[in-house]
Amino acid sequence: MDFSKESYDATYTKVADGVYVISETHRPHHKDSMPELNNRGFIFEVETKNDGKHLLMSGIPGSKLVDNVKQLEKDVSLSVKTIVTSGDFHHMSMKGWLDAFPDATFVHSDLKFPTTRNGKDILSNEAYKKRIVLEKGFELPSLEKYSDTVKFFGFNQFFVYADAPFMTQSEDKQEKRGQNIMAYMKGVMSQSIDQPMLASKLCIYSTS
Repeated sequence: MDFSKESYDATYTKVADGVYVISETHRPHHKDSMPELNNRGFIFEVETKNDGKHLLMSGIPGSKLVDNVKQLEKDVSLSVKTIVTSGDFHHMSMKGWLDAFPDATFVHSDLKFPTTRNGKDILSNEAYKKRIVLEKGFELPSLEKYSDTVKFFGFNQFFVYADAPFMTQSEDKQEKRGQNIMAYMKGVMSQSIDQPMLASKLCIYSTS
């Protein structure tokens, strides 16, 4: 893959045949005091027996990048059919993507996500819930149909803290948190680390 032309200003970047990335800057927990990171979404041209040729997206950046993916759909004349989240910490922007791609299936974690305020809110909506496949193990059966192009694994080897009131709301309810970063981290560290977590990892196969 060639990331040399990747840019936050680009609508999307083609990094290999049939593989694209969308990119944005991101601060963990949506806090201004956290370091700025590159938050990517990978988009693959894939083909299955039931859905034919379509797009599969892995990772959910902020929903402000929805238009970037819509443009890619138009440019390659393919539709996004499946969106795989990055795991339990990456659901804050999920509602925006659910609304933007009403025909897509979303694959997410069945571990921490359903216990969070945002997860409970999303799953209480039956229209959202019926389009979300919840996985909890190392193998992700719902994504096996893509294994000739890209293979997904569930990394569920550690535990994290439960959702707490002082933590950030979902993307459409974000609040500016004024507390000092040390005070915030102290609050995080005071939580019991007893919630199992799942993060999705991917392995890309050559199609040549």
